[in-house]
Amino acid sequence: MAMACVSLSFATICQDYGQLVFLLGMFGFFLLWNFIDILQLGNLSNIDENGRYVALVPAFQAIGLALGPAISALMLNNNWSLLDIMALNSLSVSLSLICLLSPYTLLHRRTLFQRLT
Repeated sequence: MAMACVSLSFATICQDYGQLVFLLGMFGFFLLWNFIDILQLGNLSNIDENGRYVALVPAFQAIGLALGPAISALMLNNNWSLLDIMALNSLSVSLSLICLLSPYTLLHRRTLFQRLT
């Protein structure tokens, strides 16, 4: 739910780029990011019992924090508008949600099958 709302926050910024819309979109993004982070770590801890992948999450988030502005700057330099970049952000968060739901569904089915046997 939080990832869908983050995607909607970016989509809102794409529609009308004013000061109020920007502030509401960014407020929604940063507020909901706290829920997404916990969701990611919780799902990974259910999948990975050793905790190796959970330990890698901060590293990958730092890589994203480093690469995101650099990629955005390159896109802006190649005549992309800020609204185009926000639309791409919305699309990438939606794709991340789909990628996250796939293993979660498999894990849920596995747990349900174990309870039945």
